[in-house]
Parts: sequence; structure tokens; C-alpha cells
Amino acid sequence: PEMPATVTHGEDGCWTFRIDYHSYHWQSWDYCPTDGGLDEMGGTTYQKWDFGVFVNETTTSFSCESAVTIRADQEPGDEWTQTCEGEDDSLGEPALTTGPYRFVGPEDLEIGGEIVPALRYHRERTMSGGQTGTEQSEVWFAASNGMPLKNERLLEVRVDSIVGETVYTEDAHFELTSMAPTG
Repeated sequence: PEMPATVTHGEDGCWTFRIDYHSYHWQSWDYCPTDGGLDEMGGTTYQKWDFGVFVNETTTSFSCESAVTIRADQEPGDEWTQTCEGEDDSLGEPALTTGPYRFVGPEDLEIGGEIVPALRYHRERTMSGGQTGTEQSEVWFAASNGMPLKNERLLEVRVDSIVGETVYTEDAHFELTSMAPTG
């Protein structure tokens, strides 16, 4: 029911948003403001599978050459392609995630009893390389600063392991419960 999220500030206005889905899975996204918008610069995904007789852990780090997240001049219906390349530390194989990203439009969300102007997007990504699969997401960012507010996603990822192909599926969502920072 609770998934802790943290924001770590970097240089030049860049920052990292990390969410811990549970102790066996977390994900982070690196964002930087550019040209009045926001770009996804990369990120990291950690997953752990416990098979009883052995544990398989993977950390995949991505960098994004082309992953514009928020455009300053966007209109509802505008669509562009996001692409990120990564490498899985346990496999040592490259991974690629790419696909269309569409601005649905502005929406207001209620976060902790507060109405927050948001920007909604629909994202579809296909994964290839060391990990294969698909992701479909609805994502909302705060219109004021690009903070991820809400994420609804369906994922299916396939990866080879010591026991053969492992399939990870996820039908999940997260939403901020407050706009006030803690800690």
C-alpha cells in the first residue's frame, strides 16, 4: 500500500526520482530541464528473484539520447518517440527501450486534498536486447515543475536466467499522496 519515493537534486537543475515498489524492485528516472521542458536523461531498474535455492538480481542502467518528457510548446495529441539504451549488469548485454510518447493533455489531480495542475501522457515502449518485452503507461507530471504525480502501467519483461526464461509481469500504479516534502 505504501511505496516510498525520493527526489535527489543534482547539478544544473537536474534531479532523480526513485520509487521503491517493494524490497525486490525499485526504479529511478533522471530528469533535466531543457528548453522550457523536461528530458528523461536515463534511469535505473533493480529487480530480484528468489528461487529458493538461488537468488537472481539484476540492475539495468539506461541513458537516453532521445527521451523528451515535457515539451514547452506541446498540444494535446502531439506525439514523439522516446529511446533509451541500457545494460543489464548480470547479463552484460545491451538493452534498448523505444516507442511512441503522446501528450494527452492537461488535467487536474487531487493530491493530499490539494488540486494540482498536471500534464498527462501515454507511453508505449518495446524492449529488445538482453531483456525483451513491452510497457504501456499513463503518466502524469506536475505542470509547475515536472514532478511525477501518478503512473499507471502494464509491463511484461522476459529475460534469460539460470533456470531458463523468466517472465516478469506488472499491472501497477502509484500516485503521490502529498505535495509536501518529508524527511
